[in-house]
Amino acid sequence: MLSGWLRLGSSATTVLGRRLSGVAASAVKPAYSEITGDDVDFFRSKLQPGAIIQGTEDLAPYNKDWMNKYFGKSKLALRPKTTEEVSELLRYCNEKSIPVVPQGGNTGLVGGSVPVNDEVCIHIGVLYPGAFHSEPNAEAVVS
Repeated sequence: MLSGWLRLGSSATTVLGRRLSGVAASAVKPAYSEITGDDVDFFRSKLQPGAIIQGTEDLAPYNKDWMNKYFGKSKLALRPKTTEEVSELLRYCNEKSIPVVPQGGNTGLVGGSVPVNDEVCIHIGVLYPGAFHSEPNAEAVVS
């Protein structure tokens, strides 16, 4: 159950709701494919111009959480505008064994939307243009 995803160490952790005494887990990069030029060409053929983000500076917001606590190493972010585009991207990445991490507002507190290794970020925040955050009321509203 733990092979491929966790490296066991020397303290305690919880896996699937069960506490493992005397064991610590750290992320291990599973055997995934790396992104090629052909992959980027496929993404370009499916997405609108400007929906593919590359380059260190442009990727910075996708490679960190809003508190600047967690940092990733993604080399590519995709911004699909429809659920059909999301479906096509996920189907392709699954067939090619390309790892992905979904991102919405990237406002979580535990870094779950920050890539651990070089996963492709699929930013779905643009699917919800009516969403906003109300700071005084600490609420999110989606239309």
